[in-house]
Amino acid sequence: MSITDKKIAVIANPLGGYNKCKNLKKFKKHLDPSWPYHEVSTPNDIKNALIQLAQYAPEILIINAGDGTVDLIITYLKHNQLLPKCPTLALLQGGTTNLIHRDIGMRASPEKAIQQIKNNQAQSIQRKALKITHDDSHDVLYGFFLGIGAIPKAIKHTRKTLHQKGWDGKLSELLVFIKLITRLYLRKDLKTDPILHPVSFKLNDNQQRCAFLILTTLKKLIAGVKSPATQNALGALSIDEARKLNRMTYETITLELKEPWVLDGEFQSEGTIHVTLSEDLTFLSDQR
Repeated sequence: MSITDKKIAVIANPLGGYNKCKNLKKFKKHLDPSWPYHEVSTPNDIKNALIQLAQYAPEILIINAGDGTVDLIITYLKHNQLLPKCPTLALLQGGTTNLIHRDIGMRASPEKAIQQIKNNQAQSIQRKALKITHDDSHDVLYGFFLGIGAIPKAIKHTRKTLHQKGWDGKLSELLVFIKLITRLYLRKDLKTDPILHPVSFKLNDNQQRCAFLILTTLKKLIAGVKSPATQNALGALSIDEARKLNRMTYETITLELKEPWVLDGEFQSEGTIHVTLSEDLTFLSDQR
């Protein structure tokens, strides 16, 4: 059975970085008119769209949006179970950074990605997400890239400067990455750096202090950096006070955090969180 023989639905976020400036209008011209189509820009929009799709029960859900929208959709699908069965997900780069998409989604522009799907030029791959439970709120979140320390600080700096100047996600993230690496090499004392100043937290009841910590199930990260993640273990990357890069894998982690952290670019509140792996998710990808 070809991809287009299956029941396909589309969700798009018109506020995504790529989808602005008439790109979404251009994208919609490539869609099959038989595919249910929903535009979303808030969590409530996403929830309502999935509720409306429940009876249709899509086998493939095309998501033309950024990382944050992808996380919310997967959270509603897996935790809230708003569809009878979690469909195969085709992630199109409609956002600004699109970090998730470039590892497990479609690398082509949304318009070209639709043509690839129609031409059966995408393959199914499986990947797990991070499943995060917050002790205080009892909220459950799904995502792919959790950052602590310099990561949220760098994102905040980027949004205040580069994005406001109209720089796109790929270029701005590369500049931030280069800036972090330069700071690591040039600073004699990380304690004097406002972004790389080490933060303290507990990881599985062990006190830690480092410039940043990344937890992820993605294999390719910013600027081509590879993570140690495997199919059955989340990858952890950190820079300690001595500037040593540590690469580890875990099946589960408990973090006690005193500062805000980010999940795929979205800021989350401090507190105790438990991080595990989700069940396998299926994605359409044009990556070989």
